[in-house]
Parts: sequence; C-alpha cells; structure tokens
Amino acid sequence: MTETEKAHYGEQIFALLREADADFVPPLSARFPEAKNEADGVRRYFDEMMTANLLATLDGDMLLGFVAFRENVTGNYIPEGVFPNLYIGTAVITREARGMHLTSRMYEHLFDT
Repeated sequence: MTETEKAHYGEQIFALLREADADFVPPLSARFPEAKNEADGVRRYFDEMMTANLLATLDGDMLLGFVAFRENVTGNYIPEGVFPNLYIGTAVITREARGMHLTSRMYEHLFDT
C-alpha cells in the first residue's frame, strides 16, 4: 500500500485490529503496558504497525485483510547477514473472510515478487 492508500484505509485497518485484538497471543492491546485501556493499546500497535509495508486484500473498497511486513530487517528476530529477508509482523483477516485462503495468497504474492 502507498502512504495515500494507508491513509484511505486507516480506519478500516484500525477497526480490523480492534476486532482481532484477542485473537493474537498476547493480545495486541496488551503489548503496550503504558496503554490506558484496550483501545489505546490497539491504537499504539496500529501507529507502530503503520510504519511497516502493508499488502492488503480488498473487495471493492472494503478491506478484507492485510499483512504488515518489513524488508531486510536485522535484530532480535533475524540474524545479521541474512539478506534478503522479510519480517512479517502482522497478518489478519476479517472474520467474514476467514477460510478463503487470503493470507496464503498474500504470502504467495510476497514471496513470488
């Protein structure tokens, strides 16, 4: 997604993260101990995640899901010198669209390009 597309779909992305919060372990809202409440925790996760690259799947103008990823990362998750690489931090699909293999298709697209 371009920055313009992120801005356009931002509300839908945030709503999807709120919907799926408890589906993650630990929940997205619990990853920021300084958060005032669940919504604030998800907002903080959203703000950090929006600095990543996003690949979305849409039905018209409706967001069905997305994958947030970073390219050529080093640090805690990927050892130095392992290039090229992709770190996928978030993958989430709306409840209504689950079972349609959308995440698999997004992964295939990421790894085929």
